[in-house]
Amino acid sequence: LTYPGVVLSGHQDGWLRARLFLAARLDLLLGQGSGLGKALLLGLRDGLSEEMNQDFREAGIAHVLAVSGLHVTLLMAGVLFLLRRLGLPPLFVLAVASLLLLAYCRLLAFTPSIVRASILTAAYLLGRVLRRQADPLTSLSLAGLVILLPRPLDMFSVGFQLSFLAVLGIFTLADWLDSLVKK
Repeated sequence: LTYPGVVLSGHQDGWLRARLFLAARLDLLLGQGSGLGKALLLGLRDGLSEEMNQDFREAGIAHVLAVSGLHVTLLMAGVLFLLRRLGLPPLFVLAVASLLLLAYCRLLAFTPSIVRASILTAAYLLGRVLRRQADPLTSLSLAGLVILLPRPLDMFSVGFQLSFLAVLGIFTLADWLDSLVKK
């Protein structure tokens, strides 16, 4: 199996092979339109044309191409929809969703934004199973701790800081902005 410019041989990391295999499947499924799908799901932006990159920059939404919480949320919404349609018990849904989140984190090399979003999603799902509302700030703190324990220098990464500050802003300002909009 090959991917443009990459030979998937036995000595490479299995997760890299899986990522490239999925990229090749998207190429087969979507044809020339696969570049956007690969960027949004797998973080592989090499398939996007320069024109499309420019269009995203001009529209001010280039950040959408960086795999983050939006993508984890959309992916999990689809997974949860399917699992719930099967009538599975909530604890089983939580277990399967958590394993899929962990696999997705690994597939994308445990980037902080994906890990953060996955932990927040798992905390939300756990709260639903326990019939309790997950506290967003506590969940965000947990995500930060889980990321920084094995990789403490991520704290100095601008991407890590912006990712957490953006979510912190959403959590702390959402109610105030909502009331402001309603006025």
